[in-house]
Amino acid sequence: MTLQDVLAARERIRGDVDVTPCPRSWTFSDLCGASVYFKLESLQRTGSFKERGAANKLALLGPVERRRGVVAASAGNHAQGVAYSAQRLGVKAVIVMPETAPLIKVAATKAFGAEVVLCGTVFEDAYQEARRLESEKGYVFIHAFDDDEIIAGQGTAALEILEQVPDLDVLIASVGGGGFLGGMALVVKSLKPSVRVVGVESAALAKMSAARKAGKPTLIPPATTLADGIAVKKAGERTFPLFERYVDLIVPVDDEEVANAILVLIEREKVIAEGAGAAPAAALLQKKVPGLKPESKVVCVISGGNIDVNLLSRIIGNQRGFARRAAGRGPEGKGVCRDPALRRNRGCGIIVQRITCRKFGIPCRLLRRWISFRTLASSLPGNSAQCERSPRSVSPFCRLQCSCRSPASRATARPARCASRRPGRRSSRRTATTLRASTSSGARSSRSKTTTSIPAASTRRRCSPPRWRRWSGRWPK
Repeated sequence: MTLQDVLAARERIRGDVDVTPCPRSWTFSDLCGASVYFKLESLQRTGSFKERGAANKLALLGPVERRRGVVAASAGNHAQGVAYSAQRLGVKAVIVMPETAPLIKVAATKAFGAEVVLCGTVFEDAYQEARRLESEKGYVFIHAFDDDEIIAGQGTAALEILEQVPDLDVLIASVGGGGFLGGMALVVKSLKPSVRVVGVESAALAKMSAARKAGKPTLIPPATTLADGIAVKKAGERTFPLFERYVDLIVPVDDEEVANAILVLIEREKVIAEGAGAAPAAALLQKKVPGLKPESKVVCVISGGNIDVNLLSRIIGNQRGFARRAAGRGPEGKGVCRDPALRRNRGCGIIVQRITCRKFGIPCRLLRRWISFRTLASSLPGNSAQCERSPRSVSPFCRLQCSCRSPASRATARPARCASRRPGRRSSRRTATTLRASTSSGARSSRSKTTTSIPAASTRRRCSPPRWRRWSGRWPK
């Protein structure tokens, strides 16, 4: 693999693949202390960068190979790229996908005219089935990442990045099998060696870190992760040497951090990203990329946006992944932040008392869960993790009222009463009780239907139904 292969691939797929935008993110720039740009590969025709490699690979097939048809194994994004390019060239495509693949990816692959075969629960099961179909029916196998033509096609994204951000300092992208970042790292280091290249992989499937420790691609145990697009158990034989030579750092992110990044991208950037696409943004939000300065220019690649709508609704509703493991149960059934660093620095545990909607000023029942205060405080602008100094922390989306375990701080952080209740509420309650006793005794003695005067408006209970009405001789139950 050389730079000339990538340059030739760009000319080959120029009319078939879109040039995606790379705008600056002001929100992430403020959060990370650097100039952050997002390369939006999620805006491709198939919703991910995989279209680049598939278009280059199929363009190099001869007439005989095109008549044989192609077969591929994928968790979804590579399947759509191969299906779209095969449909455009009139080539039969058979895609083997695991049964756990998102429904949106399966439906989109079928919409591009490919034959979909569901096999197994992980990518390796689908890979073995695709290899079996290759040997039995004579299809041409299109690998998802461990192929020189695929790597060259995916590396064309780095050529666009260097044109859109010429003074690039740091490039961050997700790591699955390694074809995408391996091809981009080859281009960036060849044209601008001073750029730091950072890879982000799922902490549950850290296949590239394991390969670096072992010195060769190593098979790791299977696991499930929110970032299904990079859920690969073994690094590629062709991609691993590229990582050893060109990639400077690999950092892990867990599902909680990925879900948080998906939510922030939706609310602040109006960008829909899948788990694998949001992994680089999660690394930025969690400050896992060292050495960033205000003058540093960072390009974060959003590699895909094909997320299942059911999964997205669970993330937004805080049902799965988002700040679940960091929260615990504290005294009085309230959630207590279990982060030892935060408790060591502040000398207390954070208790989330209530989340209040800023628009309506009422507790939001859908988001009323015990979440980690540190997760929001470290990722959203305007939050402060110093609960003793600033008990009420304000975020752009909601107001978190927290208190520590000390009685003094808890008293200062107590939520305010309803605005409609007046200070003289107890005195008005006494007035109403006295009036009730006097009128009841008078009614029993005289048994008349005379009307009793109503207390003054200043002594009424403003929040107590039913509304005041004329005296009917008995009090409503």
